[in-house]
Amino acid sequence: MKNNQTLYDDWMVDFRKILICFGIILLSAIPSLGESKALAIAILVQSASNIDSYWDFLREQRICKPLKRMLIWLVVLSFAAGVIALLSLGSTQSYFEIKKFGCLIKALTLLAVSFPIVLLVTDSKINQLNEEDEDLTDYNQDGGEEDEL
Repeated sequence: MKNNQTLYDDWMVDFRKILICFGIILLSAIPSLGESKALAIAILVQSASNIDSYWDFLREQRICKPLKRMLIWLVVLSFAAGVIALLSLGSTQSYFEIKKFGCLIKALTLLAVSFPIVLLVTDSKINQLNEEDEDLTDYNQDGGEEDEL
């Protein structure tokens, strides 16, 4: 990991991971919205994947504070969504089928497991800003004429 304090070295890696994450959520969770048990399984798998993918980044000391906070929120929200999915699978009536709050619970759990997209977009923006700063620094060091006395 470079000293630019982001998760990945290049914003293109972030972009690829954004597409992969968006595709997985689109192909697994969205078609399952009508069937609550299938949605619970999709949310459970995605939350476990989120925790597994981003847990090791919490140890990194060089990651900037906003990304570190977002990582903590990602793990906590994914854990909460996984617990809700497990409880929904274990009960006779799914939490996603509750009359007044079912749609709200669906939306919140889908947002929780989709949070890596927000994290990766933020990481990509920081990487782009760091690359622009490096380009300006390189230009200032290489270019320009020095006055001779």
